[in-house]
Amino acid sequence: MEFSKENIRPGMKVKIKNRHGDSWDACGEMDYLKGTIIEVNKVLEDCFYVKNKNEDDIWILKYDDIENIVFTKEDLQEGDIVTDRKGDKSIYCEKDGEKYFIGDTADFRYFDNDLKDKDGEIEFDIVKVERPVKLETIWERQENETVEMTVEELEEKLGIEKGKLRVKGAGVE
Repeated sequence: MEFSKENIRPGMKVKIKNRHGDSWDACGEMDYLKGTIIEVNKVLEDCFYVKNKNEDDIWILKYDDIENIVFTKEDLQEGDIVTDRKGDKSIYCEKDGEKYFIGDTADFRYFDNDLKDKDGEIEFDIVKVERPVKLETIWERQENETVEMTVEELEEKLGIEKGKLRVKGAGVE
């Protein structure tokens, strides 16, 4: 695929080609980019911007510096969410050497290495893979915790003069 201003957009992920040999630039500052997948930041007529690894600077790349990302079955990781052409989603799982999907997607063994349906039924082709990376706690059980304190500790915690606290109930004298 030839990339140009017409078919690249901000937010798109592309892979950096290693077309510069041992060193990308005279200082080697951009060498870490070779072979990596990066996100396009801004698109111009004959080049585009990406943020560098420190997020504090911007690199300018040419369209022939990138290639399309090729994703295969081997790239899947446990927990990846796959979506087929119909919009059905499943979670990729591995257990005891078995690889499978949990959800509405066809059985894992019915896909070629390029994640297309082996029988050519394109509605079952996997068209998107999402990798959840940030686990956010949405609920956690709160246990009722009993706290034991002496009257002196409670007076100190509450800032009450010693001997002035009287506790009612709960079996306290």
